[in-house]
Amino acid sequence: MDNLDNAEALLIPTDLEKAFKDRARGRIYFDGLSRSGKRNILHWQLLAKQPATAEKRIMETEELAVRNEKLKQFRGAKKTYYNHS
Repeated sequence: MDNLDNAEALLIPTDLEKAFKDRARGRIYFDGLSRSGKRNILHWQLLAKQPATAEKRIMETEELAVRNEKLKQFRGAKKTYYNHS
């Protein structure tokens, strides 16, 4: 099974799992995401080409999860309301 298959199966990489163990609130938030939300984050984590990028993504994921926020690239577009007067 390759890494993307692991993401499809929602298997959390060791580094991210370790980050969640350090801050349980992040794991609680992650577990509450939809299947596609979890999968998107895991794919994004696994597609990092450089170790430094992977570490940065893990830290960003954990920090935002602790604050109950999605990564900016997975937030829906903001609705803009126009005044048609």
